Amino acid sequence: DPLVVRATITLPAAAWTRAGRPWGLVEGLAHAATRTLPLVVGPARIAEMTLRLRPAPGLAVGAPPDVRTSSPFGTFESTVAREPDAWVVHTRFELAATEVPSEHYGELRAWLSTLDGALGARLRLGGAGGGK
Repeated sequence: DPLVVRATITLPAAAWTRAGRPWGLVEGLAHAATRTLPLVVGPARIAEMTLRLRPAPGLAVGAPPDVRTSSPFGTFESTVAREPDAWVVHTRFELAATEVPSEHYGELRAWLSTLDGALGARLRLGGAGGGK
């Protein structure tokens, strides 16, 4: 069964990224620059998170573009949607590969680096206005 956690947090505007915080996928999953042996990742995993941002009245929100990508290693999707009372950021990361041959390790690192970049995209908060 999936673990579902619901929480309300308050962060300074500068801290709001797509993921709420850096995920560090390269550092956590493929930190070595190269490998001579296969990387055993472990069981397939899915991380899914939804953040709701309710900015103060009159505060404009600039959202980064949606990202959807897949590779032999898994899939990734991060979307930002405007609802009447909030901005909703939904992120889903699925790592389907359980083992990565050393000859494909660089491709895994490059893909994870792309995802880390997407996860670091900031929601811009500013003066009056709004829109995605």
